Amino acid sequence: MTGCANGREALSATGLARWNIRKVHQSGTAIILDGATSTENPEKVSPVRTDPRTGLTRCLSTVGKDYGVQQNEDSAAVLDALVAESGVVASPKPANSMAASAPSSRPSRRRPPRTSKAPASAARVNP
Repeated sequence: MTGCANGREALSATGLARWNIRKVHQSGTAIILDGATSTENPEKVSPVRTDPRTGLTRCLSTVGKDYGVQQNEDSAAVLDALVAESGVVASPKPANSMAASAPSSRPSRRRPPRTSKAPASAARVNP
């Protein structure tokens, strides 16, 4: 991410920070002739997040009850530590700007142009 000094700044810039991911129990409501009935799903939970822009809770998925929740910021700290240990210095240029400044040594992976798949007899016009 251009202009970000670390993973936390990149998460904030992309809207992936402050999600407050947590697990909630699943339940459902069925509408029946006599009214409504509710049921629990004890084997599954829903990881949910708080949308930092609106404050609303959003469901992410359905997972097993033993699923471990990790905040995005926790992953950013691990990545920052790996980058620091490697000695790599982040470039202020976007990654795609390198393509314009240096020719690629990779062979082209472009496919040849498609040819018509019509049978040869279909291409002939009878006089």
